Amino acid sequence: ALEGAAKLLERFCSGDELALMDFCASLERDKWDRDALSALLDEFLLLLRDCVVCAAGALHESDPRRRALAQQGAAALSPKALTQAAALTERLRAACGFYVGAGHLAGWLGAELAQLGR
Repeated sequence: ALEGAAKLLERFCSGDELALMDFCASLERDKWDRDALSALLDEFLLLLRDCVVCAAGALHESDPRRRALAQQGAAALSPKALTQAAALTERLRAACGFYVGAGHLAGWLGAELAQLGR
C-alpha cells in the first residue's frame, strides 16, 4: 500500500491532472477492492500528515523513503491543500466501510485531488 500511496502523492504534488486521474482510473481498471483501497488511503493519509509536519519543520521520520516523500509534498503543496487532502482521505476511508464501489471512490479521490492541486 505504501508504494501506491507514494505514487498517488507524487502525482498530486506534480499538479499533473491527467497523471493523477490516470492513477485513480487504474484503481478501477486493476479491480482494487474496498479493502485494498482502504489500505492505500491509510498510507496516503499518513504521508499527507508527514507532509504537514514537515512543512512546519517538525518531521522526525526515520524511514528515508517516507522522509523524502514528506519533503516533496511539503515543497510542492501548501499546508492548506495538504490539510484539505487529508480531510478528503478521511472521508473516503470512512466511505470504504459502506456499499460503494472502489471505482466510484477512486473517481471521487481523483476529482477532488485535482481541484485541490490547482
